[in-house]
Amino acid sequence: MITLYDLLLGGVLPGVMAMLTLSGVWKLTHNGASSWRTAVVVGFLVGMWALDAQAIGVLSAIAKSLRIQEAKDFLALVVILGVFPDAIAVYGKQGRVTAWLLRVALCVFLPWRLLTGSVYLPNATAVPNPFDTGAWSTFKAICWLGGIAAMLTSLWGLFLAARDHAPRVRSILTAMVALAAAITLALSGSITYGQLMGVLVATLTGCAIASIYWKLERGPDAAAGPILMAFGGVLILAHFFAELKMLYALPLVLAFTLAGGWFFPGKRWSNPLRCAVCLILIAVVVILAGIDFAEAQNNPYAGYSGM
Repeated sequence: MITLYDLLLGGVLPGVMAMLTLSGVWKLTHNGASSWRTAVVVGFLVGMWALDAQAIGVLSAIAKSLRIQEAKDFLALVVILGVFPDAIAVYGKQGRVTAWLLRVALCVFLPWRLLTGSVYLPNATAVPNPFDTGAWSTFKAICWLGGIAAMLTSLWGLFLAARDHAPRVRSILTAMVALAAAITLALSGSITYGQLMGVLVATLTGCAIASIYWKLERGPDAAAGPILMAFGGVLILAHFFAELKMLYALPLVLAFTLAGGWFFPGKRWSNPLRCAVCLILIAVVVILAGIDFAEAQNNPYAGYSGM
């Protein structure tokens, strides 16, 4: 059960930290991209560590990101790594090429690292297991990892392509879609991953408020790397480890793409249609997840086939 303390640590704290960080970096550098990237990383890490600190203390929570104990602990690393491609891309043609190589590498690394050691990608052992453990074949692993990597890379490119179009609208919509994702994860039975997505919601909200206040002409595209590593990472964990339905995951990804990515800039109908489609998608997903949750509460043995 989520307590008021959880909301303060996983919601208010990262939002305030993101808002203060973006404002501080902007006042020091007047660089919108750096302000967004720094704020997203600081907000997400502070919120993630604050939630863990309730049980194990602040230092131990931070140490978990260095001495990995479970898959979600890798999120801190990939969110930080997500900063570098876009930061390098400003250094001419060679920088742009290097940046895209790093983006592709990160989009492959994310699902591989989160799933390695799980039932899907078990660590190699000297003695083969004669039973069907559910482990992927090499072909299936390539299809899954390649498909996820291709989707993340495409999403990254669409975010970057939207750089000069409606940054305020995109800032608000990405936070709203992340909120819908957090609610969906919680309704689907994963409070832990729902809280992590909630940290991203708070972070994006804090960034949006500060960005609008300072009239920055940059939006989520400026921090596409860390945002997508966090959003994609939590959805991957929720789908493979908490059985988040693909019926929910794919519309959320599509809504996130429309919220923060390229969508016919310059057309008068672009923003109204973007908003309408995003809101419809997230409303449908949350309603369906709510129906499933209500059915599960009324019949906890639904779907149980017996012996």
